[in-house]
Amino acid sequence: MIDVLVVDDDFRVAALHRAYVEHVDGFRVVGEAHSGSAALESVTRLRPDLVLLDIYLPDIPGLEVLRRLRASPAQQVDVIVVTAARDAASVEEALRNGSLYYLVKPFGPATLRERLAAYGQMRRRLASLAEASEAEVDEVYTALRTSAARELPKGHSPQTLGTIVETLRGAGPLGRGGRRRGRCEPCHGAALPVAPVAHRSCGARAPLRLGQARAPLPVAVSHAAVGATAHRPPVDL
Repeated sequence: MIDVLVVDDDFRVAALHRAYVEHVDGFRVVGEAHSGSAALESVTRLRPDLVLLDIYLPDIPGLEVLRRLRASPAQQVDVIVVTAARDAASVEEALRNGSLYYLVKPFGPATLRERLAAYGQMRRRLASLAEASEAEVDEVYTALRTSAARELPKGHSPQTLGTIVETLRGAGPLGRGGRRRGRCEPCHGAALPVAPVAHRSCGARAPLRLGQARAPLPVAVSHAAVGATAHRPPVDL
């Protein structure tokens, strides 16, 4: 079991993050702290494996707490910075002082679950090593930096997203200078957050977005049972 200390000046946010953590297998929250001094004291007393550390604390800034933790042999602990601070200087300082991740508020439970799962995998890999080779060191860092599959919006599936991506890749070239050469009704105003592409017949630019394209996609969907969707092989349209 991985013990976690949640540090946030807002009691409600701390409670929310506690709930997020406690829904991840293999993790438990051993305490909350709502100030920098309380965080330092809690690390010494509770000996957590991981600290979720906010930057905006009422007495000691979170980045100063991180520096003190790194300078104290008795307070060695892993840290994930969890904050609303978006400035590059804060990000740089957090990374320089050994923060494993830098999570920008607000975020949902899936984001934190993904980071915790990667952290847990890294710890397990380290625990299994007696002496690490270069390849094994790479595996440890890969475990920490590899993200789980992102959750798609409701109503979308990996198969549909893959079909859309392949359709965009197969689009024809842009018109001269990347300009429209006419209005293509199936493409115009379509909306997938990728670079503009061109319809293969007219070359009109079409910044497609998932869920708003008017042209039919080459995928067939059947409802095999109530609440279940089955994707059949593509068909010619």
